[in-house]
Amino acid sequence: MTQSIRVLLVDDDRAFTETAVERLEEAARPFDVTAVERADEALDRLDTGRVDCIVTGSRLPDRSGLWLLDAVRERHPEIPVILAARESEAVAQRAIDAGAAEFLRKGAPDQYALLTHRIDDAVGSAGPVDRGSPGAVERVDGGGTVEPVDEAAERAGEVDWPRLVVEHMSEGVYVVDGDYRFRFADHRMDRPPTAIHGGLEGERLSVLAETGVLEPEDVRRVTEAVDAVVGGEAAERHVEFESPVESPTRAVDLRAVPVDAGGAERFALLTTRDVTERRDRERELARYETLVQEVTDIVTVIDEAGIVEYQSPAAEHVLGYDPDDLVGESAFEHVHPEDRERVAEQFAALVERPGSTEGIEFRIRTAAGEWRWLESKATNRTETAFEGYVVTSRDVTERVRREERLSALHEATRAFMEAPDRESVAERAVETARDVLDMPVNGLWFYEPETDALEPAAVTAEAADLLGAAPTYDSGESLSWEAFQSGEVRVYDDLSTAEGLLNPDTPISSELILPLGEHGVLNLGATTEQAFDEMDVSLARILANTTEAALARADRESELRRRREELSRQNERLEEFASIVSHDLRNPLNVLAGCLEMIDTDDDEALDLCERSVERMEQLIEDILTLTRQGERVDAVEPVDIEGVARTSWATVATGDATLDVDAGTVVEADESRLRQLFENLFRNAVEHGSTSPASQAQQDAVEHAGDGVTVRVGALDGEPGFFVEDDGPGIPADQRDQVFESGFSTASGGTGLGLSIVAQTADAHGWDVRATDADGDGSGARFEVVGVDEA
Repeated sequence: MTQSIRVLLVDDDRAFTETAVERLEEAARPFDVTAVERADEALDRLDTGRVDCIVTGSRLPDRSGLWLLDAVRERHPEIPVILAARESEAVAQRAIDAGAAEFLRKGAPDQYALLTHRIDDAVGSAGPVDRGSPGAVERVDGGGTVEPVDEAAERAGEVDWPRLVVEHMSEGVYVVDGDYRFRFADHRMDRPPTAIHGGLEGERLSVLAETGVLEPEDVRRVTEAVDAVVGGEAAERHVEFESPVESPTRAVDLRAVPVDAGGAERFALLTTRDVTERRDRERELARYETLVQEVTDIVTVIDEAGIVEYQSPAAEHVLGYDPDDLVGESAFEHVHPEDRERVAEQFAALVERPGSTEGIEFRIRTAAGEWRWLESKATNRTETAFEGYVVTSRDVTERVRREERLSALHEATRAFMEAPDRESVAERAVETARDVLDMPVNGLWFYEPETDALEPAAVTAEAADLLGAAPTYDSGESLSWEAFQSGEVRVYDDLSTAEGLLNPDTPISSELILPLGEHGVLNLGATTEQAFDEMDVSLARILANTTEAALARADRESELRRRREELSRQNERLEEFASIVSHDLRNPLNVLAGCLEMIDTDDDEALDLCERSVERMEQLIEDILTLTRQGERVDAVEPVDIEGVARTSWATVATGDATLDVDAGTVVEADESRLRQLFENLFRNAVEHGSTSPASQAQQDAVEHAGDGVTVRVGALDGEPGFFVEDDGPGIPADQRDQVFESGFSTASGGTGLGLSIVAQTADAHGWDVRATDADGDGSGARFEVVGVDEA
């Protein structure tokens, strides 16, 4: 009676375990299977029952499959362990290295048939496990029950050991004679190719090529192996080949050994073993090895202490170190002292988190002593086949340097906005190109409209030493003029091939010309060809754009300064003029007025005329002084009652028979003194010229009115903040309303045209607007509306 193989299946993948138990119990060879999910349960079973083979998954709820493998080898080294996992060859290799008897890839075609063969192989090589006493053997059944077994009863029958061995071999077994004819054939395949499904006994080896089971070249190689062992040339030969037919077994290792049957004829015993998974693993590992060998990133494997266990060849290309020299060293040995503590702390944090990944940038010393920047990503793979920490690193030195240059450029260009004039901007531009962009040979040219040429504004000392005096680029000449005129950046990798070169003997080999709008050009040069890469051009563009903006700002500031200086000079002239008016005109008038008082004459009319002329001259002087001295804007305001200031202003003006009607009740934010001047001039304009007397005719201003008895009204505007002053006189012609506020404009002979100009000036100083219209909507009456007023 064939003894059952007792299998302990440890996996929490229930779909796999349930199917595996079912298929194993259906197999020709009897299996007694117990399934548990956890590693600790498996160890308990080992302590309480008998087990011939353990099949474990790679990831268990409490432990890993590799951990269980180590535990079983330590406690029961006689029990073979098969690791079943979906992982790649790396896990398989790790399992075999750790002592697993076999590896089964989950999800592979015919995985359960392969599992049967794997268990057969493992138990066949290890032998039945017997840790009980004779006659008291125990068996763990599928439900986990421990049952006694009577081994004596099982040994009662005769055992056909040759048949039993062949029956339980996982390899295919064939016997071939010297004529290459099959004498025995057992494929050991669940699904042999259709062409040989009926058997091979009596067929020659060539039938494998004829039926397409093997390639003709592979059949030839097998034939040579048969010749070698049958002819006594070799005790063993191996041939590996791949089957061209569709089959789960794609790669086969054939072993040929001689067989002596006791007669004169010799035979070859051929055994075949499925090496598909091994071949796949080898190919995948070869691909991985090629990838690691060829990739430009550095791959490092380190242990928990930070010691390098593996270093990829890229370390030599990037850092100059022989990879073998780095193995066994601390991974932090060559890290910059200022970065070492930070890197070590981040690695320590990674050690505490299996499966996690950390990224970091740091400086590292090359074999040549240079400091380079690395960007590294480290992954904790302690629970995988690596049992370590995998670090991939790439050289990011150029990127870091570009970022540093860009940051320094932004910092430097901010200072451009503080430059007081365009000459200072030019100096800072060439300094920045030299110090930040590392382009020492450079200069800036301004366009001068007077000469229609590009004139040198600033050049570096390096450029002056190399080129001598900076040239002037006349209109239509030179590459610089072409770039300036087109407004396009020009990059010349080899100046000797450029057309339109001003100086064919120039020591400059590469040039970068950047137009600065209407201001000029910035030229950057180098004595080597192809000196400027894309990043250089990009940073230079940023510098040029900033310089152009700074020059535009400097021009605006210069224009503002020029205008302020001109205004200051105008104010000085006005002050001088006011002094002249005040002194040189007022003094003679004072003398004239005094003399008139002393004259004793009967010609009262002539004296009245002289007196009115003097008064008129005094009023003219007052208006001019007001116009010149009070043109500044109002800075300090206070709440002012419109009705109160209107009535006060009315009392200071010669109003004659005119009457005032105030209906405002409004308080506004204003300079009271200047608001009084506004009302006085509006009242004077409305009243003085309304009289029909000779005196009034001598003092006409910008607008003529009806004469004596004029009524002047002051009130608040409807619908908007502001107030108005209107009269019932003849009004202002519609085509003249936009001109009445102009200084010197008057519709009557003898008018100064300054009163309403003072009104407009006072309103503007407050930020108000004043407009002229009619009072009644029919063209009669003059109405002046002051709008934009802030009411208190």
